[in-house]
Parts: sequence; structure tokens; C-alpha cells
Amino acid sequence: VMHRQCRLTPQPLHFTQNAVAPNCAGLCFDAHGAAGPSSRAIFDAFCREDVKCNATYWAGGDYYMWPIDPDQSDRFCHEYKCQSSGALLSLPGLRTLSAAEVFAQVVAPLNISAASDDSG
Repeated sequence: VMHRQCRLTPQPLHFTQNAVAPNCAGLCFDAHGAAGPSSRAIFDAFCREDVKCNATYWAGGDYYMWPIDPDQSDRFCHEYKCQSSGALLSLPGLRTLSAAEVFAQVVAPLNISAASDDSG
């Protein structure tokens, strides 16, 4: 179990090619920006350079990652291996979020620019 102060987001980041599907639960992001203007920026920041995340995503799978606050490393913070996506979908409180909720819970706290041009 990870101490709550270690986590930067209230839910793990969910990288999936089905990020815009109505049943995509949690904080859903994709590599193309289809899930919103900040989706590609978050994918680039957290998934693109992570070998397992990137490989799982491009193979059509779902990858969950919980960003950890590097300033809290002295407070029992360490890498956390998430459960399989099937187990995560049954967690209480895990639900599809609106674009405004994703921005408030992920983009704003991480100071990631919500770029309006995701055409590249």
C-alpha cells in the first residue's frame, strides 16, 4: 500500500487506445489527444518513455500508472505495481470523469500545459 501523500493524482493514470469510450473508467489518456487537448501531453510525459507502458499501449492493452511525488521520497514512497485492469475496474469510486474533472485532478496539479494543438 502506498501512502496517500506519495500519489500526485487521486486515481491511477489509465493509458488506453479506448480512452474516449463511454466505459473507460478513471483518468483515461491516449497518445493522439482524442481524449482531450491534454491527453497527448500526459501520455508523452508519463507513458511514452516507459517501456512497459508504451509497449502495452501500442499492443492495444490498458496500462495503469500512479504518478509519485518525488519530493515525498522520504515518506515511504516507492514504485507501486498496479493490479490488472480487470481488478482496477471493480474498485469503489472508480468512474469515468469529465474533461473538467481530468483537468482539475491531473493537468492542473502536474502543471502540464493544456496545448490546443495536438495535430502532430
